[in-house]
Amino acid sequence: MINLKEELKNFQKIDIESLEAKGTNLSINARNSIVLYNKALDSLNMGSEDIAIIELKKAISLNPEFYEAVNLLGICYSYVNDKSKAVEMFNRVIEAEKNSVMAMKYLDMLNEGETAHPDARKLKKKEKSFKEKFRINKNKNLSNIDSKKEVIRNALCFAAGALIVLVLCLIFMKGTGVSTKELEKIENEKNLLAQKNFELEEQYNKLNDDYNELQKNLEAANEYVDYYKIAIKLYEAESLFREGELEKAADMLLILKTVELEGDEKERFQTLYDKIMPQAAKKLFEEGTVLVNSSKKYSEALEKLNKIQMYTDNFEKMDAVLYYIGKCYQQMDDSRNALGTYQKLIEEYPNSSYVKWAKIRIDELTKLP
Repeated sequence: MINLKEELKNFQKIDIESLEAKGTNLSINARNSIVLYNKALDSLNMGSEDIAIIELKKAISLNPEFYEAVNLLGICYSYVNDKSKAVEMFNRVIEAEKNSVMAMKYLDMLNEGETAHPDARKLKKKEKSFKEKFRINKNKNLSNIDSKKEVIRNALCFAAGALIVLVLCLIFMKGTGVSTKELEKIENEKNLLAQKNFELEEQYNKLNDDYNELQKNLEAANEYVDYYKIAIKLYEAESLFREGELEKAADMLLILKTVELEGDEKERFQTLYDKIMPQAAKKLFEEGTVLVNSSKKYSEALEKLNKIQMYTDNFEKMDAVLYYIGKCYQQMDDSRNALGTYQKLIEEYPNSSYVKWAKIRIDELTKLP
């Protein structure tokens, strides 16, 4: 069995600045996937497993070969008792890296028994009340159906056995000269047993249908609870926005963007997204440019500026954002990403005043020594 808190000790945040200082060239997707991975670790430490799962799924979609994130996602699935998805994640790592000891270890732990999580965080009151009520009714109903099915199954076996015996007796007696009256009596008993057998089969099939229907209802209830847990994050995002925590609110909405919301929640999400994202992007741009021009903290600036592209596609100063991203890469000696970003600025914003500066920077990077 996998203990989430214990296994979290094996996962540490990845220091992007340290990696790049050692000469590691990270693509924008790789960098953003690491940011999401680090956020997932924070979410898990705060007891927000549902948010961590969404963050890890997003990280892996940006960087499918991020196997440390895949392993962590498998552990999260195990923690929420989704064993099939946990197995899928661990197998994915094993298939990609044949000597992946950790994934094999987790797979063995899963197979030892049902996943336990004694420190599992309690659901919010409304969720818990709904799920507990449904679980009790479901267990009671399924238990009743199971016992009835067992009784009917035994009765069916008995009736079928008796019917076979009667048929054999009938065949035997016809061949030994037994009277017509006796044969008619046995024939009638055979017909009664056949009718009883038919009725029992109908009852069994009906109970089986009821059982399947209850299973579907249980799955629907579980989906409702999962959806509700995600939907309440909208209210948390709105609360963060009111408290002035623009970046945190925007990050939460960015995660919720990957969830298929419906009805009022979908409308509420869009309203918040349209209100918060432009303000958060503007704030990050201001903070990022200060970090570049005044503090010379290029790695921190790059994290903020890159996030603007995730927040919105039509930020009014996106040309400036691209220029400063390119400048950060250049100052961090990442020529490949710097050139790519400057080129993107020139192609997408040919009339921008920053194009002139981007071309100067490209000349600096491509000039022969």
